[in-house]
Amino acid sequence: MTVLRARVAVRRGDFRLDVSLSVAEGEVLAVLGPNGSGKSTLLAAIAGLIALDSGEIALGDRTLGARTSSRRLHLAPSRRGVGLLGQEPRLFPHLRAVDNVAFGAIAQGERRSTARRRARLWLDAVDLPGFAERRPAELSGGQQQRVALARALAARPSALLLDEPFAALDVQSSGSLRAMLRRHLAETRLPTLIVTHDIVDAIALADRVAIMRDGRIVDMGATSRVLDRPSDQFGAALLGINLLHGTIASGNRLLLDDGRALACGDSGLPVGSAASAAFPPSAVHLEPAGSPTAGAHSWSATVAALERGVSGVLVRVREHAIAAELSPGSLLHLGLAPGSSVQVTIDPAAVSVYPRSTYAATGPESFTSR
Repeated sequence: MTVLRARVAVRRGDFRLDVSLSVAEGEVLAVLGPNGSGKSTLLAAIAGLIALDSGEIALGDRTLGARTSSRRLHLAPSRRGVGLLGQEPRLFPHLRAVDNVAFGAIAQGERRSTARRRARLWLDAVDLPGFAERRPAELSGGQQQRVALARALAARPSALLLDEPFAALDVQSSGSLRAMLRRHLAETRLPTLIVTHDIVDAIALADRVAIMRDGRIVDMGATSRVLDRPSDQFGAALLGINLLHGTIASGNRLLLDDGRALACGDSGLPVGSAASAAFPPSAVHLEPAGSPTAGAHSWSATVAALERGVSGVLVRVREHAIAAELSPGSLLHLGLAPGSSVQVTIDPAAVSVYPRSTYAATGPESFTSR
């Protein structure tokens, strides 16, 4: 069984990447996180573009890179058997599309005629029939990215690394390519690591999801668990929901980490257990400070920012890192603006409470409830 295993420690100035993960044969692991969290650096280290400061990278029974007290090894990227598709296509400008796609196979010793014949099939697979003779300058950015994807797959790698592979594509093209990639990965059972900002990539492709922040994995687990019950604020923000943490108290309340109490339904969890509460912005009600109609369990807060929402305006409050969604008319009626003092009330019926989970960084399978 071909499993990709990586313990990666890399320092770049004040930034340190320290990640452990594994990707099983036939598995897709999606890595999400804010800009600057180290996602692309992680892929570069696995691909061999960056040397390890410490750690080890293995694919099946082959060690691709290691820097430990007893061993130092750094295989060149061309010898790793790892396909990498970055955010930029990086096609050879002087080569036709068919020769760009065939390049990897030819470099591995395949006959030029055979590699070109297979490259044309890959161009058909990524919806570029009839583009084989065009050079990169004659292709749009999205078409160049599709050629780059075909090149990565045509080289028949033993593992696949994808860095924002559909970012340059329109919605229709990205949807068809996701479907094609999913079929190919199911057939070849390549261990695949995909870095993305698009939650659709995770939903459509990934078996597991990892959330990265500040060079570390802060949450990892089955896609359904991470997306249904996020434990990290970034994951919650991707889903467009609010997330708070606290301890279950009597009376259907969650005592938050900041000492406030959140009313919620019966969670079925024992009093004193650590829990998370997730709720949509539509469940957050705002009233001007001192309003007599504010809820019994309302909190005082200050409006931090106004942002465009899915169906209205998101009003973010400073103290609790939560957002309410109001219609433009309601916002104008309340007269809210950054700096306004408000009373915040959350509908208990809309609050989903579940055991709070933490990711222990000792290994890729150490996601546990506490």
